[in-house]
Amino acid sequence: MTDAGLPVYFDTYHGGLVDCREMQKILDDISECGVKVKGVILDRGYCNSNVFAYLNGKEIPYIIMVKGQPQGLAEITLKYGNKIKLNAEYLVPGAYLFGVQDKCQLFSDYHHEDYVTLFYDYTNGSERITALLKNLYRTIDKANADLRKGVKSPQIEKKYEDMVEIIIRTDESDHRRKVRCAAVKASGLQKALDEKGLYSVVSSQEMSAEEVHQRYASRDESEIQFRFVKSQLGYGQSRVQSDAAIYARFLAGFVAAILRWEIWQAAKALDQKTSLMLTEIDRMEMERINDVYTYTHTEKEVVRKLFGKLSPATDVTALIDDSVKMENDRLAGRVPTLRHRKPGPKKGSHHRHYDADGTANDIGSVITKTGGVPRGSKRPDINKDGTPRRKPGTKPGTKLGKYNKDGSLRKKPGPKPGSHHAGTAGKPE
Repeated sequence: MTDAGLPVYFDTYHGGLVDCREMQKILDDISECGVKVKGVILDRGYCNSNVFAYLNGKEIPYIIMVKGQPQGLAEITLKYGNKIKLNAEYLVPGAYLFGVQDKCQLFSDYHHEDYVTLFYDYTNGSERITALLKNLYRTIDKANADLRKGVKSPQIEKKYEDMVEIIIRTDESDHRRKVRCAAVKASGLQKALDEKGLYSVVSSQEMSAEEVHQRYASRDESEIQFRFVKSQLGYGQSRVQSDAAIYARFLAGFVAAILRWEIWQAAKALDQKTSLMLTEIDRMEMERINDVYTYTHTEKEVVRKLFGKLSPATDVTALIDDSVKMENDRLAGRVPTLRHRKPGPKKGSHHRHYDADGTANDIGSVITKTGGVPRGSKRPDINKDGTPRRKPGTKPGTKLGKYNKDGSLRKKPGPKPGSHHAGTAGKPE
């Protein structure tokens, strides 16, 4: 999709394919269509050394959300993590963020330095801290309840093990008695609190934190369109279908997404909601009178304005009447229809595949070999097991049986006795 959310490409592939290989296929297809790739913006699923090596090898600029805590990111977080929090010197203009950029080597197995921008989102951080404390208090209460029941080692979730410790405390009801209880481990909790609200974005080119944020935020338009495709257009589920049926289904969804995007742009210009405009358009119906469709022009004024935005140079009334006329021509056979071709790839075409060996960066190369026996080739006279290959046809010297397979008497070759085709040899002249 473009930065404005317009769908420009779609593809289907079997699940389980490595992201970097599918990315290569997409970039190859786009390049074959004559589209020059200025750069890519990727989510954290692509943050690995193979993808970085491929993009740098192709000299394609990139902006990628960092996943986890790579070796290089830990050093930047330790250096700037607490320094940028609510520090006006690192405020990102136009956003509720604080950010700083530094250059480092992210992965230990890929010796290349990138520009890593560390951000602190205090609104997101406060929400995550609140959720963390609620779950931590719930975990401590459950552990104390188990201790009161006599459990020696209460079970604590792995992600809270560093934040909870078992201590010996004086019993409030009996000061002479010591009891074991669960409590907050300050050092572990502090480490978790320091990480909340921090995230990083890596880029191949040096740019300000504001520019990194704006470019990565442009993915939001694509995410919005993906959500509409899954929910409103019904493409969140595919179920069990053939490859051709899946491709046809998503092709229809791709076209529908383009049409919806056009309606969305026109509705936004009119300060209207897209879902409301789609509902109004759905209410427009043609009436069939004496086997001919007609339209009485009962559309609302807001619908007329929407059509005017979609096609400014066309009269709205004439546009609707032309669509009715096209339907009547189709029913009357005045519009030729395409013959449905057989499913599957076109004759002579082949699917693109990638080999299993891959290259140095585990991306893989394209296999363009087609199936079948090369033209002009001949079979050898000897089979693989050393036996002579049997030629097609009947062996020399074989005699036909007297009876056919159905039990009837086999007819001998040649003309029937007494027919005019029979020879006259042996008869007197």
